[in-house]
Amino acid sequence: MNNQKYLKLRENGANNLKNGNGLKNVDNLWDKYYLFPFFDTLFKILTDIHYNLYYKKILRNIKPRRMSILELGGGTGLLSYKIKKEYDTNPTIVDNNLNANKKFLRYGFDRGYILSDVFKLKDRLKERKFDVVFSDCLLEHFRFNKRKKLIAIHKEFCKDKGYILITTPKPTIFSKFFSRFVVPEWGLSKKELIRLIENERMNVLDVAEGLMYISALAKLT
Repeated sequence: MNNQKYLKLRENGANNLKNGNGLKNVDNLWDKYYLFPFFDTLFKILTDIHYNLYYKKILRNIKPRRMSILELGGGTGLLSYKIKKEYDTNPTIVDNNLNANKKFLRYGFDRGYILSDVFKLKDRLKERKFDVVFSDCLLEHFRFNKRKKLIAIHKEFCKDKGYILITTPKPTIFSKFFSRFVVPEWGLSKKELIRLIENERMNVLDVAEGLMYISALAKLT
């Protein structure tokens, strides 16, 4: 993808995030993080901790061995490939950040990355479906109808009787501080997240809740 196409992609993504519906400058923020000297080491450590606290237990409900997995807003792909290492899954990562894609390739992950706005993903995936569709720390960057639409996108690319897994920050003092001084985000309570999922006619199977985050696993009926 050339720079002109990438800039157009970024512009389209920004247009999707205006008017309080999401995070307008998220790409610029992550670009700064990716340039941080110790980003790789620190992010790998944090990903391991995050996986052990929220994913290790909840994934035992489905044991996704050799399943196809789609991660929306997956950034560098570290979390998806952590799951791949444990369950021999077939991950596909979607993100619209070129520097995240470069990190993905630098980590030695040689395939399964789609550089795209998640709200325009149908143009890229067509009718393709996955056993598991998940997102980690994506939903909180959107509000109002955008959240509902994002949940629907999870469902759209999931196979019949497949699984949806969504992890998001809780509305804690930390998330409020982060929202005010770093980037705007709107954490969800356990009740709010479950309601959003059930409104899309999915059954919530399990919830993993910690001090800062909450993960909800649901199944399509």
